Amino acid sequence: MTQFPLIFDIKDTLSNDRFMVEVRTKGKVLASIEAGQVWLYGVNPGGLAGGGEDFDRAYVDFRTTFTNVLDDLVKEAQTVAEFEEMARAFLLETNEPTMAEWKVAVDATRSGDVNIPGMKREPADQEPEIVVHEKTAASDRPEPPGISGISVTPFALAKAA
Repeated sequence: MTQFPLIFDIKDTLSNDRFMVEVRTKGKVLASIEAGQVWLYGVNPGGLAGGGEDFDRAYVDFRTTFTNVLDDLVKEAQTVAEFEEMARAFLLETNEPTMAEWKVAVDATRSGDVNIPGMKREPADQEPEIVVHEKTAASDRPEPPGISGISVTPFALAKAA
């Protein structure tokens, strides 16, 4: 089993009948190649996973689940501030066993045992981050639901500080 410590940077536009927000999140996932499948296990947020026969399919699965959770939270929230609080709590949930594996994978990148050629690198010690921006103009309406043009570009390989 090969594991990669990844940092994701995802932007979503979500709305309910009270408000619309653009949400940018940076978090951590552990990519794991297991028996011919790729799995992305959430570190922050800790309660998510996505899998598929290759990295792109695993990303689509993880990304869809991630966005669905945020969409559920925005539908539940009465205000932007309430949504931001709930989304931050979700992002900051840590899966401690997966975090331990993620740290081992960071050490493997430091030693050169693990690499993804061409993938940008970011410091492993950065904290999860969420930025919520309320959108108000009619031109800020979100695109229709769906994911197209998926690639692994929202990820960076975590590097040791």
